[in-house]
Amino acid sequence: MLSKEQRIKNTILILIMLILISAGFIISIYDNHLIKTHISEDMQEKNRHINKVFNLFINDMDREISQRTDKMLCKEARKEFFNQNRDALYKLVKDDYEDMIKSNSFLKIVTFRLPDGSAFLRVHKPEMYGDSLNTKRKIIIDTITTQKRQFGFELGKLRMTHRVVTPIFYNDTFVGVVEIGIEPEYIIEKMNNLFDIKSSLFVKDGNLEVSLDKNLENRSRVGNFIFARGSNIIKDNLNQIDLSKNSFRILFQNREYHINVIDLLDHKGNVAAKILVYYDLTKENEEFSSLMKKNLIAIFLVIFMLFIVLNIGLNYFLKKIDQLYLNVLKKDKMMLQQSKLASMGEMIGNIAHQWRQPLSVISTSASGLRLQNELKILDDEQLNNSVECIVNSTKYLSQTIDDFISFVKNSQDAVEFDIKENLEKNLGILKGSLKIHEVNVFLDSQNKIIKGFPNELTQVFINIVHNAKDALKSNTLNNRLVFVSTISDENSIKIIIKDNAGGIPEDIMSKIFDPYFTTKGDSDGTGLGLYMSYRIINENMGGSIKVENIEYEYEGKVHKGAQFSITLPIT
Repeated sequence: MLSKEQRIKNTILILIMLILISAGFIISIYDNHLIKTHISEDMQEKNRHINKVFNLFINDMDREISQRTDKMLCKEARKEFFNQNRDALYKLVKDDYEDMIKSNSFLKIVTFRLPDGSAFLRVHKPEMYGDSLNTKRKIIIDTITTQKRQFGFELGKLRMTHRVVTPIFYNDTFVGVVEIGIEPEYIIEKMNNLFDIKSSLFVKDGNLEVSLDKNLENRSRVGNFIFARGSNIIKDNLNQIDLSKNSFRILFQNREYHINVIDLLDHKGNVAAKILVYYDLTKENEEFSSLMKKNLIAIFLVIFMLFIVLNIGLNYFLKKIDQLYLNVLKKDKMMLQQSKLASMGEMIGNIAHQWRQPLSVISTSASGLRLQNELKILDDEQLNNSVECIVNSTKYLSQTIDDFISFVKNSQDAVEFDIKENLEKNLGILKGSLKIHEVNVFLDSQNKIIKGFPNELTQVFINIVHNAKDALKSNTLNNRLVFVSTISDENSIKIIIKDNAGGIPEDIMSKIFDPYFTTKGDSDGTGLGLYMSYRIINENMGGSIKVENIEYEYEGKVHKGAQFSITLPIT
């Protein structure tokens, strides 16, 4: 069997362990949240960086193509285009075209178009010319209309390309436009060299009749976008694709990929297509898992160390508590003994006062018998009367001894007793002392059986009445009064003890139940009487005791004094 202290210790340790484990669990969840937030912020920053780099590459490409276009459109080339001399124009721009495709292998289209939009010369395919402009080729139509250079993505006959369309003038006369198209893979390849990413292209539905790729219309769709080209990572997971978001994640063959969606804008800023750039998160996930494992190990190591430290500290604390508890018990026992001895001293004094009269009766009766016997006048009636007085007096003395023994004797178990009989017996003990000091006591009680400790209640009663007697002694009153009464209901009985000694000073009212507090001086009081009375009533008998100053009227006169109210349960 475990001791009570050991059970308490084990309970506390279990609670502490549960608290520590819960705290560790919460910390790990919070740590997990912080790490995920940090990774998410890193991903968002990377996405922003990818978008920024993509736009920078677009701007750099537009600037480079514009510069190369201006170089290609020399005065002679613009003149031959004005004169619609196809062969001469091809010879003039061929070298510049070849330089362009050498520096950019994704440059696929260089087409000169007349003011009506028809193809005059395809430098990349000079044998193809003369076809009219499709009305869906808005970037060419708008460039012809505005006669200003336009940039943007647009689906052509072959595929989606980034177009730079430049108006051509000869002697301030608008003679047509030149269209240069670069596949978006040019930028993707450059970005892949920086970020190690892959890509897929989705073309917006609505311009399919422009394309010569008749299979494009039959390809898979996501919303109003058509999957044009890309890897199986995207093609086989179209159900996980959400093109309305800037970024998201998908799972493919037990690997997680982060997808970043980049809008490809036409010359008016409308979305013409979307490029999905994606990269494998396996490395990041492995780093995250490794970091979480390390954090969990660290957290539970700290919890284990705290548990050990708390266990050691708790053992030390419990030892101190045990020692303190033993010291308190020892002190309480000493205080109880001191209070008991003080009460016994008071009781012995009261018994001495009570014994004087019966001892005087015994002495007088015995002396009278002897004198009458010597004078030969003793008869049977006088003998019987004197003997009866002596016997009655010895019975009274015996009863006071029994009361004293009953008071001294400690009872471990609560017993049933009559509250009125207990109060009458207590007043009988105090009768002699109260009479000497001219204290008039009035008892108004009812017979009520309660269960408790009658001897301890006697100690409380003697303490309170003795204090009232001492307070009355210090007053020059003609009529010293102590009233004892009881009030009861179904659940409790209240014993009320009041005097007319003027009351307790308000500045010490809150201290009178403190241990060793006394106003009588070291020679007259221990300061334990009311303290032990408080503990007896509250702790041993399950009741309550309080004190207050009151004013009341008796025989037409107002009196002021202290009133003690003792409430005890009826069980």
